Amino acid sequence: MRTSMARKSWANPVGVIALGVSVLGWTGCGGDSFTQDSASGGNASGASGGVGGASGGDGGSGAAGAAGGSGAAGGSGAVGGSAGGSGGPFTSCDGPGQCVLVPANCCGTCESDPLLSEYLAINAARQQEYHAENCAGVACDPCFSPQPGHYAAVCRAGVCRALDIREDPAFTNCAQGDECRLRWGSTCCEACVPEPSTLVAVRVSAVEQAQCGGQSCPDCASAPYPSDVNAVCEDGTCRLVYDN
Repeated sequence: MRTSMARKSWANPVGVIALGVSVLGWTGCGGDSFTQDSASGGNASGASGGVGGASGGDGGSGAAGAAGGSGAAGGSGAVGGSAGGSGGPFTSCDGPGQCVLVPANCCGTCESDPLLSEYLAINAARQQEYHAENCAGVACDPCFSPQPGHYAAVCRAGVCRALDIREDPAFTNCAQGDECRLRWGSTCCEACVPEPSTLVAVRVSAVEQAQCGGQSCPDCASAPYPSDVNAVCEDGTCRLVYDN
């Protein structure tokens, strides 16, 4: 018997650490890595939150973040700005493979199932500049929670946007089973030592087309996919299905 599920968890601390290092290079409370229903790590300062609110102004929810006055609210506003459309100094892009997800509160979350709204999509080339300008002096809890593999930062219409690929037809639309495949995460390069929670089901070549802009990947063999998981086409969408 096979049951369709959104995600299956394994305990793999080595994989978690390796993925955190290979994906972004931030530290702290879930800072950089790759589903939902948890609060933020809660360590963003008011100043950091204010910047988030300003960035989010074009998205419609950023203003509310700024008005809230808290670091966490400002962070959510920043994500709203990325999704809103007009971009800004850190969210502008002009092609695939240029965007990366970073914690909107500079630390990430200590919970295992972070919300998409806890991440901000920015241009990867300006990641260090963003961190220096918005996160200097922010203290983070000494914990780590990987970024879910189904969250992605994608360049669309000149703006880096944070999205859940499970809800995006460009990544998961299908008509039959052989159009779907398993993959470690939604970035161009699959991790050499992936965290099991990053496993996703996507349309064949969808991630490569959206996320690979000519960059080279690490010279290592990708880890094998679990034998009890399959990528199937259900109701026109590629989904993970686990065997009992």
